[in-house]
Amino acid sequence: MSDRILVVGAGTMGRGIAALCALSGCETSVFDPDPTAQRAVRPWIEASWSRAVEKGRVPADLAEAARHRLRVAERLRDCGNVDFAIEAVPEAIDLKQMVFS
Repeated sequence: MSDRILVVGAGTMGRGIAALCALSGCETSVFDPDPTAQRAVRPWIEASWSRAVEKGRVPADLAEAARHRLRVAERLRDCGNVDFAIEAVPEAIDLKQMVFS
């Protein structure tokens, strides 16, 4: 498994992927071109981890460690030096072209 993951897209799918990557021990960066999504992704992921801890699905120490492995990037170019990138943006051709360029 890769140690450094980049998830491009902070929608439902991207948030879930990023949350699981960080929980699994990977240094995880999330990028979304939408500033509103950038601001919302960390609180959403941390709330999901809190619910999982409350329900006994995730140990509290694992969720705390994952918080330190999660990073939200404001610019895609700030996400260099990753081992693996996952594209999770909506099916909009202009957005996909921007990501892949």
